[in-house]
Amino acid sequence: MAFATPSELGDLLNVAIADEDTRAQQLLDLATDAICAEIGQAIVEVSDDSLALRGNGTRVLILPEIPVTEVASVELDGEALVEDTDYTWSAAGVLRRLGGDVWTQDAPITVVYSHGYETVPKVVRLVCLQAAARAWLNPAGATQETIGSYSVTYGGGFSSKSSTGVLLTSDEKRILDPVRP
Repeated sequence: MAFATPSELGDLLNVAIADEDTRAQQLLDLATDAICAEIGQAIVEVSDDSLALRGNGTRVLILPEIPVTEVASVELDGEALVEDTDYTWSAAGVLRRLGGDVWTQDAPITVVYSHGYETVPKVVRLVCLQAAARAWLNPAGATQETIGSYSVTYGGGFSSKSSTGVLLTSDEKRILDPVRP
């Protein structure tokens, strides 16, 4: 699901775009994919995600998706652990062993947890809309145009190196820093 709607894209561009507009939706989906790839997070809320980890011999494990909103269960080598007795967790994704214990090296750990944002953060929506607007206004990705003796240079908005077809600017990547793990 995209981080913004076609009608919101239309509002930004000051044009009428219906929510059923497939081109606008595709651009927003591509921008959403580019954002998720850039920060390595799903961003949207996910409940009861089951994750298999391996112990590392330390007291701390880092869960891959943030913010963590709930840890429903933790099993170490098939044994259920008790929150606030055997472990604690934080919204930053830190799963910490208590009582001097460590996450036994190479022991399988199963964590069921919820993570992500109930409402997509404004900075993420902003970047999604900006990237989609750029692609909407300049679908060929032209970076230069000369009218006299006609000349065009391509390569600004789309790239064969991009897995999504929509690239984020360095400023947009920086704007996303608050939601990075």
